[in-house]
Amino acid sequence: MFLGIGIAGISTAATGLMGIYYDGDERRRVMAIQSAFMGFGGVVLEVIGGLMADVAWNVPFLVYLIALPILVAGLLAVRDVAVPGRGLGAPDGFPQGAAAHMAVLYASIFMLMFIMFIVTVNASDILTSMGESMTVCGMVLALMGLTQVLTSIAYSRVRRIPGYQYVLLAAFALQAVAMVLFASDDLAVLSIGVGVLGVGLGIGMPTITNCLAMMSPASAQGRTMGIYSCLMNLGTSLSAVVMGPVIVALGYAASFRLAAAAVLIFGVAVLAASRLLKPLDSAEAGR
Repeated sequence: MFLGIGIAGISTAATGLMGIYYDGDERRRVMAIQSAFMGFGGVVLEVIGGLMADVAWNVPFLVYLIALPILVAGLLAVRDVAVPGRGLGAPDGFPQGAAAHMAVLYASIFMLMFIMFIVTVNASDILTSMGESMTVCGMVLALMGLTQVLTSIAYSRVRRIPGYQYVLLAAFALQAVAMVLFASDDLAVLSIGVGVLGVGLGIGMPTITNCLAMMSPASAQGRTMGIYSCLMNLGTSLSAVVMGPVIVALGYAASFRLAAAAVLIFGVAVLAASRLLKPLDSAEAGR
């Protein structure tokens, strides 16, 4: 419980402050760097956690001690700076029509996390059933973080990004491909699927956070990113709850292919919904 509260608070505060402190292309770059660090955190967690899990089941929890030096750095470096209202439209209000676009973005972060957590929850069971050690499990899952890091860094360097709906369609298509590959019983193919999943996260997450920040006035950044954090964590939580019975009924391979079809359909729905909504400049990522 305390871990969940901490994650929600950190995610909301960090992303909200970036939305206030930065604007335009600089904000997009910073959001992409945040996504890269999230991926790097996954690499560290999975590799070290995998090595520790071969020692004892409870040893990997020591990895959370890394929060202590980060806490000290935050106390020393982060300052409360008064920044005038930003975002399109009135400083104290949302742009007209923004609510519908934001709903699409909130649904998208839910789906991104839902699909991602299918892999992270089931990878160890699948790999150990193939005779692999927990260290190998950690290495395979670290591929997702590594590709997310590389993709997010590349994203931060792109000068002009297409509309968010097209980027998210690409992200969900990559997740669909990843789930099909993850259904394989071959370690190499499965590992490629995990890496492809990280690429989808690397373009999807910074697109969503940047667009939400663009559509929100400074006074509402905390609330906006709070809802974002809520939907992000809800996606990870419900993933295991929903997919557990499905996997029991259909097996791993069929369940993963079903998830692939669902996320691809969702990506097309995002594209269709965004095109039906009133055009909104702030809905264009990176502009």
